[in-house]
Amino acid sequence: MGRYLGGGLDLFDEDNDRFLHYRDGDLNSVNSNFILTMEEDSDGDLWVGTSYGVNVLHKRTGRFSHIPANPGKQNALSHHIVLAILEDQRGFMWFGTRNGLNMYNPETKEFRLFLERDGLPDNNILNLLEDSQGNIWMSTLNGLSRLKIRTGNEGPEYSFNNFDLLDGLQGREFNEHASFKTSNGELIFGGPDGFNLFDPSKIQRSTRIPQVRITGLRLFNKQVEVGEKVDRRVILQRPLFLSDTLELRHDQNVISLDFSGMGYFHPEKIKYQYFLEGFNQEWVAADAQNPMATYTNLNYGTYRFRVRGQVGDDATYGGEAVLTVIIKPPFYATRYAYGAYILLFAGLVVFFGFIVRRRERIKYQRQNELMEHKRIHELDEMKIRFFTNISHEFRTPLTLILTPLEKLIGDVKDAGIREQLKLVTRNARRLLGLVNQLLDFRKIEVQGIVLSRTKGDIVAFVREVAISFSDLFDTKSIRFSISSNVDSLTMSFDPDKMEKIVFNLLSNAFKFSQENGEVKLNIEFSETSEKNSGGVVRIAISDTGIGIPSEKQEKIFERFFQVGNRNTQNLGSGIGLAITQEFVRLHEGEIFLTSEPGQGSTFTVELPLTHEEDTGVASDERIEVYNLRGRGKKIADKQEEDHSEKPLLLIIEDNEDLRFYLKENLRRDYRIVEAADGDSGLEKARSVYPDIIISDIMMPGTDGVKLCRILKSESKTSHIPVILLTAKVSSEQEAEGLGAGADDYITKPFNYEVLELKIRKQIEIRRQFRAKLEKQHFEIEPGEIGVTSLDEKFIKKATRFVEKNIANTDLSVEIFSREMGVSRGHLYNKIVSLTGKTPTEFIRIMRLKRGAQLLGKSQLNVGEVAFKVGFNDPKYFSRYFKEEFGVSPSEYVKRIEKNG
Repeated sequence: MGRYLGGGLDLFDEDNDRFLHYRDGDLNSVNSNFILTMEEDSDGDLWVGTSYGVNVLHKRTGRFSHIPANPGKQNALSHHIVLAILEDQRGFMWFGTRNGLNMYNPETKEFRLFLERDGLPDNNILNLLEDSQGNIWMSTLNGLSRLKIRTGNEGPEYSFNNFDLLDGLQGREFNEHASFKTSNGELIFGGPDGFNLFDPSKIQRSTRIPQVRITGLRLFNKQVEVGEKVDRRVILQRPLFLSDTLELRHDQNVISLDFSGMGYFHPEKIKYQYFLEGFNQEWVAADAQNPMATYTNLNYGTYRFRVRGQVGDDATYGGEAVLTVIIKPPFYATRYAYGAYILLFAGLVVFFGFIVRRRERIKYQRQNELMEHKRIHELDEMKIRFFTNISHEFRTPLTLILTPLEKLIGDVKDAGIREQLKLVTRNARRLLGLVNQLLDFRKIEVQGIVLSRTKGDIVAFVREVAISFSDLFDTKSIRFSISSNVDSLTMSFDPDKMEKIVFNLLSNAFKFSQENGEVKLNIEFSETSEKNSGGVVRIAISDTGIGIPSEKQEKIFERFFQVGNRNTQNLGSGIGLAITQEFVRLHEGEIFLTSEPGQGSTFTVELPLTHEEDTGVASDERIEVYNLRGRGKKIADKQEEDHSEKPLLLIIEDNEDLRFYLKENLRRDYRIVEAADGDSGLEKARSVYPDIIISDIMMPGTDGVKLCRILKSESKTSHIPVILLTAKVSSEQEAEGLGAGADDYITKPFNYEVLELKIRKQIEIRRQFRAKLEKQHFEIEPGEIGVTSLDEKFIKKATRFVEKNIANTDLSVEIFSREMGVSRGHLYNKIVSLTGKTPTEFIRIMRLKRGAQLLGKSQLNVGEVAFKVGFNDPKYFSRYFKEEFGVSPSEYVKRIEKNG
């Protein structure tokens, strides 16, 4: 056999006197043309090292096998370039590569890798030889190395002995393929400066054991000499190798200890290990060229430093050099400091014990005060809950009183009777105001009140509220006068809260005034104010009543506080002035009291004005706001709608009188169906499919909120508008009703005209929605007003189905209803309710509008378009097209071409 660089592998056939060539790429050949080494094993197989792994030519079969390299992986050849191959006495194959020594077991096909970390002097293995003792010798780029293999209890043990220039080598580096084992067992390794010839059996290790001494100290990397003062203190009184102990302060905790081996010819070959008891967990190897141990940030305490040395990897360690290192604690960690800490802690325990006992006494007192306050608060809560429950019961009968009265005032022609009815209305409203006051007080307690400001004439508004007290003052012959320094004043305020402010102050003046007394109301506008640059309006109400003692004036605005004068029969509930003060504060104003016992009292309300507000004639907006409250003209003229059939209205109300009143007043414009409770109302809604539903909330059985939620969740009834009526005025109740899907929410007592307007508005919204569907080709955007989510899904599903089957001439209402998952009757009612069209008209209009799109955007003729949109006869298509769009299909195409 032969080899040459880059030419592959050559086999000389002696019988035929010729060469056989093996090249990379041939069948049954080597995997690389670069042949670097060869080795024949004991079985006669030829191991070939190449630049791409190892090839094995098996003598028995005459075929090649390949062992590729997989660098970085376990149980694989560590490098592609194999420089040396050796079979040892054990039958193992050894491969020297550019990246370590590989041991290969041909029986188990397992690899083991040896690198510098395992003891090699270098990872480049150039040559491999085995001595008579079974040791593996190898030359590298950094000297020679001997691998000893011993059989231990837990398997083979491997150890390396490395040799360098100090051991007599010709040089640090050796050449590739420059090695030989002589017949008498000597080994030869060649290098750039000659070769080394030696008998491995005669190489003896040194028996001398080095003696290690600690030779120097460094603090913060600065050498400390013997007798040198560091921070005014001598640390080393004598050399460390003559000392047993080293004492340092707590801030001298970054140290380095130098050590060296004595009595050896080549100290560079000494290997050192050191160990600091109390810090290290195991022995640490030191650099032979710079033997030193460094420690940083050592905690205070006592440590024991030990260092030892050896020559050779398997030599015995010499005696240890030992030094006790003491780092003294800081002053705050000494025994005296800990004694002081104990005394201080004991003092703190006594002090805090005193503080805790004192706090417990204060806490006990506060708990008693809190319990008393809680008891008073619970008593107030009981009062408020009682009045609130009574108020809710009052609101329904008040509705039946006020609503017919307002209607009668508009219908009665006799002026005298009309004035009497107005008197009854004012007093009923006054009673309603008292009821609302209790509810407002409860609202302030639970959730707070938010202003709903609007611009209006404050002078006209206060005058209108005050005039309603004229008849009340006449009953006690009290002279009542109203004055103002301006004719009108436009500003932003909450009409409802402002009415209650004036109402409470006038009621208070009436209650505490004697007969033949006098009450004055004065409105004053001032352009300058100390607290507001935009001016201020003052509303002062004074009386000639009993007055309020000075010691009680500070408490007059507290809830449930009563003056308690025996001359006054009606003391009230004690919450009117508390609510008044809250409403004034909401307007960012202030309320003041001046009073003298027996002389009367004056309450002054100051309200700030902004720069945008100015004096002048009241705006139309104010009139509109007051009209919404039922004063003056009607809210809006009724809009007459031309319907061939009256809308169907379902009234669900457990109060028979209110149900009768609503039915009698609404029957002129609506067909009426009524139900006395929620359960029967739900059944009627499912059976008659009304155009709109009016329902009370508080009913036996199913309440209004639950009924609304059920109706809006069912596809058959989700499109029906629902208006809820209730005597509860809290925002939580309103939010609950609207959250259930209600379209509107009205509190009792209500203005009939407002109710009628809201009913008509909901029907108008439904009509506008139908028209919008027609304009938008039955495509709606989510969230359009008047459409619930179920209605959106229903219309979209219907539209998608018709568009998908628009060319199907067999599409019928039966197929349509079956696809929508409803009966034919339900489909008819739903489509008519949402679009105003029957299902047949719905399908036809969808086809016509798709036909219009095709006529405008395609080159198809009228007949082709008719068939594409599902018409069997183009004549019918043309006739319906003209009915829908007002022009024939051909005229429509001409217009499109003319405009486009």
